[in-house]
Amino acid sequence: SSLVRRRLMVLFLCCFVISLSPASAVAAGSKRVLMLYSYGRNFAAFSAVGSSFQTELAEHSRVPIQFHEVSLPGPLFEPSEGEEPTLNYLRGLFGGDEPDLIVPFGGPAVRFALRSRRQVFPSAPLLLAGVEARHLKTFALDTNTTAVAISIDFPGLIEHARRILPGTTNFAVVLGKSRLEVFWKQELQREFAAFTNQLGFTWLDQYSLAEMQQQVGRLPPHT
Repeated sequence: SSLVRRRLMVLFLCCFVISLSPASAVAAGSKRVLMLYSYGRNFAAFSAVGSSFQTELAEHSRVPIQFHEVSLPGPLFEPSEGEEPTLNYLRGLFGGDEPDLIVPFGGPAVRFALRSRRQVFPSAPLLLAGVEARHLKTFALDTNTTAVAISIDFPGLIEHARRILPGTTNFAVVLGKSRLEVFWKQELQREFAAFTNQLGFTWLDQYSLAEMQQQVGRLPPHT
């Protein structure tokens, strides 16, 4: 809802002020904020939060803010040789200087920012946004990093679905085999264990897309 997004933006603003170094906070002139998107600027969830973040920050800031938005090519969940062009682009974007704040949206962007930070912007503060709280357990955050996490209530999703469709007896979970999806499958299985004696779960991660389409066509009733 808009109210929830606005409250989240207030938290972002507080974290932004805390994250800035004293020298940066009193420096004259405009501030530059680098926003990194995990799945592209048009991914609906991050697009909504990113737009609200820019609006709220611009309205509350006493100095002009330049926003630089960069969509990461692919998930970049793990280190790869394909990252180097992105790192070179980020270096060139700021002409050897550092942004006043880096805001990665989503788990893949957060991981990319944390592991590449020393190579490009070692002193810039990080505000981790739109990252699920479960991911934060695997991160070692320093004093120049602030996180505003979200938490998805997976059992709640099941309960909502059962209220809408009371006859539901089976849930099909569509996942792939990437490291990110393997992580989430483990989390889902752990949280769905509470429904073991009540519901069935069909996991589709072992199939190709074409095979998934076939399997979905053969799902039992009340799925």
